[in-house]
Amino acid sequence: MSTFLFAVGAYNLVGAVVLAAMLADPVLDLVLRRLTEIAAEPVAHGPWSRLWLGWAAAVNLFLGFVMLRAAAWPAALQREVTAAALAVYLLMTVLLVAGARRPGLGRGRWITLALWLAQLGWGAWALRG
Repeated sequence: MSTFLFAVGAYNLVGAVVLAAMLADPVLDLVLRRLTEIAAEPVAHGPWSRLWLGWAAAVNLFLGFVMLRAAAWPAALQREVTAAALAVYLLMTVLLVAGARRPGLGRGRWITLALWLAQLGWGAWALRG
C-alpha cells in the first residue's frame, strides 16, 4: 500500500504542476489537444474554467502531499487514505464516463479512462493487503 500511496502521490504532485501550467491557454491546448488528444479541436478557457482548473490543481497538490506523507504512516492510516483516494478516483471516472459522449473530444478520453481504471484496480489491490 505504501508503494501505491507514494507513486500516486508523486503523480498527483506532477499533475498539480501541469494543471497550474494549463491556466495559460497555449499550455491548455498543448496538453489537451496535442499531447493527450483528449480534445479533438483547439481548446481555450471559458469564463469559469480557470477557477475550476485552479481548484483541481490545489486539490491535486493537497492529495499528493497527503499521499506521500501517508506512505510512511501505519498500515491502518494508509488504508484510510487509500480508501479515500479510491473514492475520489471513482468519482472522477464516473464523471469521465458521463461526459465521454460530449462532441469535440478525441481518442485520449478512452486512454484516460483505461489509465484511471488501472489506477483504481491498483489501489483496490493495494487496499486488500
